Amino acid sequence: MSKVSPSLVAKFLQTQDFTPASKDAAIEAAQEAGRLDVVASLEALPTHHVAALLGQVSPAEGSAPTLGSDWSAPAPGPLDLEGSVGRRAVALARRGLMQRRGAASGATDYVPLRAMTDRLGMTHVRLVPQVAGRPIFGEQVVAHIDKKGHVEHTGSPGAFAAAPTSGTSRRFERVSPDMAQTLARGWFASKMRPSGSLSVQGPTEPVWVRDPRPGPTLGTLRPAHHVQVHDFEATDTQGRPRAAAMNYLVDAETGDCLLEYNAVCGVHHRAEAVPSAAADRPRAVDSNVQASAEPGQIVAGSRRVSTSVVVDDPLELRSVVLDFGTAEDPGLRHSWRGDVVVEVESPSGTVARLTPFAENDDSDDVFGAFELSETFAGELSPGRWKITVGDRYPAADDGDWRFVRLELGGRSASISPIAVDTGPIDRAVPSGGSGVSSSQIIRANENEMVGRAFVTIDLDSPAPEGAVARLSAPDGTEVDLGPVRDGPIPVTRALAGRPVAGSWTLTVAQPEGTGGDNTLRSWKLDLARTTPEQTPEDPEPPAPVRRDDQSPFTGTVQVPTRRRPDGRYELTDPSRGEGIETRNARRQNPNRVSGRFDRGVPFVSADDRWGGPDAGPAELSGMETQYFAAMTYDFLRDVFGFDSLDDSGRMIRALANVGIDYPNAFWFRDMFHVGTGDGRQSGRLSTGDIVAHELAHGVTEYSAGLLYTGESGGLNEATSDILGTGLEWYLSERVADAPPFDWKIGEDTWTPFRSGDALRDMRAPRSDGVSLDHYEDYQRGTPVHFSSGIANRFFHLLVEGGVHRRGGQVDGLRQAFDGDFDAAMKAGLQVWFRALQYYMTPTTDFRGAREATLRAARDLFADTPEVAENVASAWNAVGVKARPATRHAAARVA
Repeated sequence: MSKVSPSLVAKFLQTQDFTPASKDAAIEAAQEAGRLDVVASLEALPTHHVAALLGQVSPAEGSAPTLGSDWSAPAPGPLDLEGSVGRRAVALARRGLMQRRGAASGATDYVPLRAMTDRLGMTHVRLVPQVAGRPIFGEQVVAHIDKKGHVEHTGSPGAFAAAPTSGTSRRFERVSPDMAQTLARGWFASKMRPSGSLSVQGPTEPVWVRDPRPGPTLGTLRPAHHVQVHDFEATDTQGRPRAAAMNYLVDAETGDCLLEYNAVCGVHHRAEAVPSAAADRPRAVDSNVQASAEPGQIVAGSRRVSTSVVVDDPLELRSVVLDFGTAEDPGLRHSWRGDVVVEVESPSGTVARLTPFAENDDSDDVFGAFELSETFAGELSPGRWKITVGDRYPAADDGDWRFVRLELGGRSASISPIAVDTGPIDRAVPSGGSGVSSSQIIRANENEMVGRAFVTIDLDSPAPEGAVARLSAPDGTEVDLGPVRDGPIPVTRALAGRPVAGSWTLTVAQPEGTGGDNTLRSWKLDLARTTPEQTPEDPEPPAPVRRDDQSPFTGTVQVPTRRRPDGRYELTDPSRGEGIETRNARRQNPNRVSGRFDRGVPFVSADDRWGGPDAGPAELSGMETQYFAAMTYDFLRDVFGFDSLDDSGRMIRALANVGIDYPNAFWFRDMFHVGTGDGRQSGRLSTGDIVAHELAHGVTEYSAGLLYTGESGGLNEATSDILGTGLEWYLSERVADAPPFDWKIGEDTWTPFRSGDALRDMRAPRSDGVSLDHYEDYQRGTPVHFSSGIANRFFHLLVEGGVHRRGGQVDGLRQAFDGDFDAAMKAGLQVWFRALQYYMTPTTDFRGAREATLRAARDLFADTPEVAENVASAWNAVGVKARPATRHAAARVA
């Protein structure tokens, strides 16, 4: 065992040109320097001792065993700040801060905001720094008290030692609050189109703001007035609805705008115009799907242009038709149709190449229906279908690709995924000979057949030229996989309709003279198995007991309600926390009802039956919102041990049916507002991931309070995407009628005429054309819905693993947990949630999120170091590196 040496750590820190901000940051610095002896000492030293070495408390006090000698960790949950335990926690938190600042800063104060004890026995106290009785806007310090009463502090770097100057009060008088409000109204009108309901809300608050502007005053404290301007019927410069509660920080000495941001956490509208395509094309009729794609303008020639159609309907395919319309209304206008080549790729990776017309056909336009059934027969329909148009020969001909319809017909089937991973094999693949074989058994019902299949082969080094693989199915079918390559190899075409149950064998061979031995580390078989539904000739199964509330978004469920004294039922759930209630805004305008729950009326039913084919959109929106809010409560309870949005059972309130043709949903003033949708930009905004996304803004508000601007705003949005996706995963595992889990947000309702569209895709943030997936692309002023893609991609890589095009390979928690996706997803969610609750503050940036999630991973999975390793690897992949930390400096007041 390495010797534990505080002096070794101290000498190492003296050689650095910065002082790490925490024990974890010190460990990371030692690892980067290759000092494993220092790493061992740091890991063995108590946190309070390391804090003393970092100068965070005085050495005498930091090492004193009596620091919290009378402290006893309370039960998990929030603490009453006025109670004896809460007061003691605040005293311990402030004690270290006062010593850390030193006597020269005696006028600075730290006001407690909230305190909570976690499930590990640590108590966390959030405090707001003040200078001369006024808060520093957006800054917090969090004190972490362990079971023995030792204290460590993290938080906004400048908040630890804010030093006031004399005459601070007079600095707030040069620009009056009224003048600040007038300026704020003008700034609002210069960037948005206000309605007649624009108003300034609440009193103007005097605060200190850390100057964000580049230049000599960067980071100094400026006196400011905090003004909030509301207009929930405003539009942006392109006429799109934009609910706004704009916050302006007005410099109280110069009248300059120091900071502005919109506090409405709502659904974002991408910058592109929404096509005016017909929305009434059928998507599914019984056992037939007609999915439409609207690719838009193209120029052919040397270009290949693609579009995607996402199909949800579970069919075992018998017919596939690609329809380009009629000669009078062609799907592709083209000056030489004999030059056109079309490719269709199914979700399984099978590709059909179509040359619709002969090369010597000099006519114009591509139209008509083309049969592709032979290529795709037996496959499963759900997933992304990709359609690509190009030219056989580069030429100066133009194309205007207007639309295409994909018609899928087949037998209805129940579909379930199965992924079988061998785990470590580590068997040599010698040069020459028959190679190496490995088998694995899949247990399934006899009538379960392969509908989609991929094989992934993992060698310890790149396969040399000539290395080949073969897969043997249980029924004796052998599939030549060809040259071994990275990534999933599609084998659906060869295996569709084959039995799933039995022994599957992979053989990898390497001919003589191909560069030496290799090692087969593992291989994986991903299948979608299908069980055809019973035909009319089959006996009808007994009817199951069904619940009686139904919508396309929920399936058949039981919505939680309350029976009223008059015998009727309303959408109120008294069984979860302090309650969940959804009211009907009756399409009132957003300005009238925003933040005003009393202006909604209860949803009422005589028989407690909600939804169904005869229900109108108002009732469906209400019941869906109520149901998914209840499921969000259960998700927080079951996955995080949390009681509602704040761990105190806080009541969840929602207003459904806000506005007329209002394509927005937002969190504001402790409630969720659900717009009606307009049928073009969005359908009803009451899907599970959107409801959970908006309620997660409440979780953020009651914890880290991430400011909705800059990097913290991107993290705020990413948190909601992560928890919204988390709810979708949670439901897919527990609710029979839940839609299958994917990594998309809002895919069930966004631009309903455009199949496969979504608000965001966490697997591929850049696919929407505006979101980022790498930190090097971030620029100051990037909208928060776009920068959220960085953390979204981080989270997907953390859970699933994969390769980032710029950041390299991430193993992912799925591999760390032996291929168990559910365990990986739960661990990833818990790491992010703990970081949000206890280690992030309102101004946390992406590097701060890296530090927070690393701490959370080490707290929760101390015995599983692979979790923290994957956290660091996933952040590296999206370009968020470790911060070159500096000692927290005293804030200057300019």
